[in-house]
Amino acid sequence: MIRTVYVPLDGSELAQAALKPGVALAARAGAELVLLTTRWPGAGVDTPRNYLDARIAFLDHPARPLLVLDREPEDAIVLAANEPGAMICMATHGRGAVRAAVLGSVAEAVMRESAAPVVLVGGQFSPEWELVDSPVVIAALDGSKPSLAAAHAAGDVAAAITARVRVVEVLRPSDVITVGELRDAEVEMLEDVVDRLTTLGVPAGYEVLDGFDAADMLVQDARDHRAAFLALASHGRTGLGRVVLGSVAVKTVRHAPCPVLVVGPAYVGAAF
Repeated sequence: MIRTVYVPLDGSELAQAALKPGVALAARAGAELVLLTTRWPGAGVDTPRNYLDARIAFLDHPARPLLVLDREPEDAIVLAANEPGAMICMATHGRGAVRAAVLGSVAEAVMRESAAPVVLVGGQFSPEWELVDSPVVIAALDGSKPSLAAAHAAGDVAAAITARVRVVEVLRPSDVITVGELRDAEVEMLEDVVDRLTTLGVPAGYEVLDGFDAADMLVQDARDHRAAFLALASHGRTGLGRVVLGSVAVKTVRHAPCPVLVVGPAYVGAAF
């Protein structure tokens, strides 16, 4: 159950890209919406506070402002969302975006440390995106346990917004034994996830996508099905500093036309 949706803002237009999906998610799920910001460099306390109040005044959904003055942005976001039913919806870049950073330093840090699922709004987020009456949530599997956790998180979102889940896995031609025939374990995993989602009351089906580039296939699938959200695991690796997301996740987030629900290494939610 989604109880609270946190949308971190920093006064920039880039960060405000997360407002549309954040508000839509909170409204459809009946969740509390919280707009969060921290102290801005070179600005007094009143500036960010007034900014939050102004943003809330223009929303179609009630929201609570949260101004955190004693934490760095990533720490403030992670600590605020450290509660049952919390979800973070944020843009991948904001104030002072560093072009050399893959997804922006704050977004990367939140992905690394957040126990809550994080919805990332990338640079190719479509201005035509909307939460339609019968939305589709795509859950990308790759045979790993983290991707099963992402599928479970996708089911939670789907239940909250009355959506169906499209479970997909991208397999290279070399992963197929013969034309049209997959390894039994792959099919069993897909069928098991669909069965579990259905048991939870979430309509679901699965499809195997053939292609050499998993990210390209997932982005195209999201376009073809006008997905409301696309869910996948971050596959974070230790020892790489700020770099949290695996190459497939990075490319998918950067190019997806819809928000991407990413389950990071610190995620504490359930898995199938």
